Amino acid sequence: MGGREIAAVLGGRKVLGRTAVTAFEFTDLVETGFPHLALEHVKNAMKLTDREISSALDISGKTVSRLRQASGHRLSPSISDRLYRFARLFALAEEVLEDKEQARDWLRSPQVGINNRTPFDMMRTEAGAREVESLLVRIEHGVLS
Repeated sequence: MGGREIAAVLGGRKVLGRTAVTAFEFTDLVETGFPHLALEHVKNAMKLTDREISSALDISGKTVSRLRQASGHRLSPSISDRLYRFARLFALAEEVLEDKEQARDWLRSPQVGINNRTPFDMMRTEAGAREVESLLVRIEHGVLS
């Protein structure tokens, strides 16, 4: 999985305002704050409800609504970082499972490799996200446990 796939989940050049494929480019974008449309792009790509995205990003539903209406607004670096994490892991799940719908279903289903927790819930923290990534890499290499 490369930066192009992550950028596509975030809305690509059209939303991000520039091409981003390297970790350095994403770091700069995260520190500046993603445009608010990136949130909608991830939400739509992963087919999340407002409640799910607000819970995932640890922001209120009202904030999600406000961000939707705030044309030209940029997300904070901390929200952008969490959003990047979700986009990166969704892109990886899609690559490993070779299907967008399967990736969405897998992220919402309890997985034995992470103590029967859902990847979506685990992705809320960096430590959990690392476990999800590790599980996906094991699946990719045929080691399911």
